[in-house]
Amino acid sequence: MNEDIKVTVLTLVYNNDKFIKKCLDGILSQKTNFKFEIIVHDDASKDNSRKIIEEYAKKYPEIVVPICQDENQMSKGVRIVDEVMFPKARGKYIAFCEGDDFWIDDLKLQKQFDYMEEHLEYSACFHNTIKHDLLGKRKDKKFNNWKEIHELTDEEVFEKWLVHTSSYFMRREFLVLPEQFVGFWFGDYVRLCYLRSNDKVVALPDTMSVYNFNNVDGVFYKATYNFEKNMKIVDEKIRFCNIYNLFTNYKFKDIINKKIEGQEFEKLNLKIMIAKNKEEFNSLKKQIFSSEFYKKINFKKKIKLRIKYFNYRSFNKIRQKYL
Repeated sequence: MNEDIKVTVLTLVYNNDKFIKKCLDGILSQKTNFKFEIIVHDDASKDNSRKIIEEYAKKYPEIVVPICQDENQMSKGVRIVDEVMFPKARGKYIAFCEGDDFWIDDLKLQKQFDYMEEHLEYSACFHNTIKHDLLGKRKDKKFNNWKEIHELTDEEVFEKWLVHTSSYFMRREFLVLPEQFVGFWFGDYVRLCYLRSNDKVVALPDTMSVYNFNNVDGVFYKATYNFEKNMKIVDEKIRFCNIYNLFTNYKFKDIINKKIEGQEFEKLNLKIMIAKNKEEFNSLKKQIFSSEFYKKINFKKKIKLRIKYFNYRSFNKIRQKYL
């Protein structure tokens, strides 16, 4: 670790040439009283991402550290953050900003750095983020409505999505995940859970980044309406929850078991989306409405599900736009 570099920003890129300039400009605009570096990993993009990254590295050689792959590493199962980027990181703290997101406050790093230096009881510090729909179908919305510095509750960590990866700012020693936590598709959630297992986590009320979703060129967008794939992801979430219970010696078992119950319910709702006939639809509908999880959800959500699954004919019309 280089004592001069206080923060390392990790930026993962794959086919982000439409966004990467704005991402890097937002990081480079940071006003700090310490040195920071940006490690940019391009996983063999097929667009102009690599060219843009190399241009920035040439222009800012003291800050931008490029890692440009000739072959895609993610498809080979390489742990890019842990195995490729972390060994090059020199900072005391680690921050994230993926190539299609960007920061909007030039004091973001300084604010988080100052807070973590003064509060050793926290493993990580987050902040608010704007969700921006690249397809323009939804209005911009913030991840949370906290008006003051907020210590995340266990429910907020394990069950809700109230902080985004672009806001992650963590102590270096918590970056590399335990072996049993590796390989899950939802790495941001795994990392948040790991951070909570070590210490408390906190969020500043400032809105300092933008999360671009519905990126049609992105891996996650292509999987959005792939219900079979999403069922596999739900199974993986359940598997992770069971592993986490063991890892933490069941310290958070009540909330984790509640999470598992919710994932089992989600799986039923995914299965019904690919029901082959009326009989299968009715069977799954019965399981959904008789489940313990359904009994616990609020009245508004119950009504929405009742309308959605009113009968096979009306449901078929709803799902046709996804299949």
